[in-house]
Amino acid sequence: NVGIKNVLRNMFSAPTFVACLLALVLCATGLGKVIFDSTIGGVLTAVINMIGPPTTAIILIIVGYQFEINKELLKPVLKTSALRLIAAPMAGLVGILILRALGIQEQLAVYAILFLSFLPAPYALTIYAKKESEQPYLSMQLSMYIIVTLIAFVALSFI
Repeated sequence: NVGIKNVLRNMFSAPTFVACLLALVLCATGLGKVIFDSTIGGVLTAVINMIGPPTTAIILIIVGYQFEINKELLKPVLKTSALRLIAAPMAGLVGILILRALGIQEQLAVYAILFLSFLPAPYALTIYAKKESEQPYLSMQLSMYIIVTLIAFVALSFI
């Protein structure tokens, strides 16, 4: 049963989504700048710079390890990815329009919304599969969309 209530509950319980949403709120309210301009800002920057590269490498190793192309699933996975690529920018645009309507002109907030809209679903999504037969599709979809996300992030970095 996929209802709006379940979708919202899953969305707001996903750590990646919550972290991006928190970053967006901090940026939009100006609190992020206050934090990074304070004495703790240097420590946070150092921690981010220290954790970021190894985490990225580990994620890419996991994605590569789990990525398995199943010819039967390829067409539906590509279709889902294409639909997400259409829906993600539209969702991002709605978020940006909401920011503009609220009078928030912060460019970092716009970037946060763009990045948030392109994030893949969390890997924990596979545990929500009601049938074990759904897990290969979900796993392949998540792996494929992480590759799409990486390409989108590279493209967005040139904006």
